[in-house]
Amino acid sequence: IPLSTAFVLICAMLIAISLSRIHLKIKSKLQISNGISRSTPIPVIVFDLATGAVIEANKPSSILFQIPLEQFTGVNAWTLFAEQDDIEYVKNAMTSDFPVQNYEVMMKKHSSTSFWCTLSVNPIQIKENLYVILGAYDISHRKDLELKLEHNAKTLELQVQERTKAIEEQSKKLEE
Repeated sequence: IPLSTAFVLICAMLIAISLSRIHLKIKSKLQISNGISRSTPIPVIVFDLATGAVIEANKPSSILFQIPLEQFTGVNAWTLFAEQDDIEYVKNAMTSDFPVQNYEVMMKKHSSTSFWCTLSVNPIQIKENLYVILGAYDISHRKDLELKLEHNAKTLELQVQERTKAIEEQSKKLEE
């Protein structure tokens, strides 16, 4: 074998070994990432920004949105939002590479039932495609309590006004 051919073969083998090591590193990082997504109790959805096509969702997402896990990849993530304004806000933030943290929004379950969520959303670029990693937390119970508290505060304020008016009227009667 000529020396130049041997050199080319050795270089090709070294490149192949290097690519194999890089591939293993990428594969292991992907497995770690998928493992984190699957093991977290927080609903996590990964979808294509342009099309809304879900490419990955974990079990808590399936439970929260009432969509069987094996069917989640056929869902358009934008249909999970209840309001068009929220969709536009998230899309604009993602195209501006601006992560969204603790954004309160109305979402929809598969049954079209609306519920309150707080979202954390981050863009991720893979080759030419822009994807979205969305973490969701159901805050419906908290929102219900906030509404009850607001109602109770208004009721109390009305009762205080009525009581104050009654006391003032009695005070006037006593003065006469």
